[in-house]
Amino acid sequence: MSEQLFEGGASSPSAFPVRSLASQSLNKGGGQEAVLLTVNGKLRGRRARQLGNALEDLADEGVRRVVLDLRQVGSLDSLAAFSLETGLDRGLRIYLVVQQGFGFDGFFRGRNLLRRCSVHNDLEQAIATVRQIVDSGVMGALALV
Repeated sequence: MSEQLFEGGASSPSAFPVRSLASQSLNKGGGQEAVLLTVNGKLRGRRARQLGNALEDLADEGVRRVVLDLRQVGSLDSLAAFSLETGLDRGLRIYLVVQQGFGFDGFFRGRNLLRRCSVHNDLEQAIATVRQIVDSGVMGALALV
């Protein structure tokens, strides 16, 4: 698994490190099937918008599943929740990894994002779940759901 800095398109580089998770790394469109995206520090305002842009770029590149490591993030504001919703609307399956007892705000809950994302407290468990799905070849069938 090589770690790379996701370029986020030509217009705005992103500071979120991304690495491939799948042993079958290329999908039919030539992109990664699944990636790990790590966020450190606060995820508000401009950084939340950067996350939204990074998720959109990943979707445009053909990524289908994103394990989003938020263990170093204390909370999400409404703009961060909106960024996640945008990624979901673009077809990404998002697996959130958060600290035990992470505080999801009312906006996050009100948009049903807890049901639309898979929430984990263990990074390795989330990665194993995604790898199992990708390696089993269920990717195309689940994309239709």
